[in-house]
Amino acid sequence: MNKYPGTGSTGKILIIFFVAIIPFLSSCEKAQTPQDIAAVPVTVAVSVLKNVPVQLRAIGNVEAYSTVSVRSQIGGVLVHVHFKEGQDTKKGDLLFTIDPRPYEAALKQAEATLARDTAQLENAREQARRYEELVKKGYVTQEQYEQVRTNAVALEATVSADMAVVENARLNLKYCYIYSPISGRTGNLNVNEGNLIKANADSSMVVINQVQPVYVTFSVPEQSLTDIRRHMSGGKLNIDAYASREDRNPLQGVLT
Repeated sequence: MNKYPGTGSTGKILIIFFVAIIPFLSSCEKAQTPQDIAAVPVTVAVSVLKNVPVQLRAIGNVEAYSTVSVRSQIGGVLVHVHFKEGQDTKKGDLLFTIDPRPYEAALKQAEATLARDTAQLENAREQARRYEELVKKGYVTQEQYEQVRTNAVALEATVSADMAVVENARLNLKYCYIYSPISGRTGNLNVNEGNLIKANADSSMVVINQVQPVYVTFSVPEQSLTDIRRHMSGGKLNIDAYASREDRNPLQGVLT
């Protein structure tokens, strides 16, 4: 019978086993001398209940977050390169300088033409105002007035065209100075100082790769995809990227 309320047959067997083994251990102790017993080191640890992360290891490839091929929008002689291959650059850093002198001259010429036509426009407007008063008094014909007024309107269109030419000349002058469009690391330099640069050439002058942040692509076993998707649906999934097997300071990332 079970003498201990709340215990089953398993409890009864454990009690019997414990009682039966005590005499055996006692007899062993009596047969041994203290010199025959060797000290055995024992490691003690406290058991706790907690979540243990599951780790998946894979070899990945680093890919640039974005890549920009730098090309010139104007033609001219490359007079200066302001960086070295493999150098880190920031957005807005000066990369190349193309000879600006021809474009400075073109801008001055466009500004002079605009000033001349603007003066002629002011004179034509004043003449049109005078003819408007004269035609009311009958001193000039309506045809003469219309001709003067048409000349003033034509000069207004000419001045507008001149302003567009000036703006284009200023823009071309700005294109002589090529700046980095992004922050990143420069690649191979494909042109050197003294080369004649073509506008919108097929080949780039330099390629800049953005490496902060950066992508790392890798593959995982197919049987792990279900667990990965399940954890991603509940929140972000952290990634540790090591530069080598000996690396002890991983970079932190998020699975996308």
